Amino acid sequence: MLVKHKDSFKKRFKELKALKNRRVVVGFPKGFNAYSNGTPVALVATVHEFGSQSQNIPPRPYFRPTLLNNNFYKHLRKMKFTKVMRGKLNATVALNQIGGMVADDIRMSIVSVSSPTLKPQTIKAKGSSNPLVDTGHLKQSVTHKVEK
Repeated sequence: MLVKHKDSFKKRFKELKALKNRRVVVGFPKGFNAYSNGTPVALVATVHEFGSQSQNIPPRPYFRPTLLNNNFYKHLRKMKFTKVMRGKLNATVALNQIGGMVADDIRMSIVSVSSPTLKPQTIKAKGSSNPLVDTGHLKQSVTHKVEK
């Protein structure tokens, strides 16, 4: 019985150690899922987040507020890491679950942004008053990755 317990402890320790050397990256990776005209999604995402004075586009933050205003992520991380420590979850799965939840929250934030409102001619042209959703490409492009 002692050997089994020792092996279980070693396995859990190895999983915890794996967490130290990994991180979750959420967003729009360079070169990923460009628009059909070749425009990088990361560029469009950045313009929406921070605005563009030269193009007269106001900032419509969706990314930073999702991360900064959500205290749940600390709790989620603690819950997942506790499961890793108890041998109920491996490190990669835990990090992917966290990344998936953050990516989902960013997608919801993209849909919920409503201000500043679009100009009437923009609403007419795109057929919607939602500032960040036109084709859905930006929302569909949010992804996450576990890095070592």
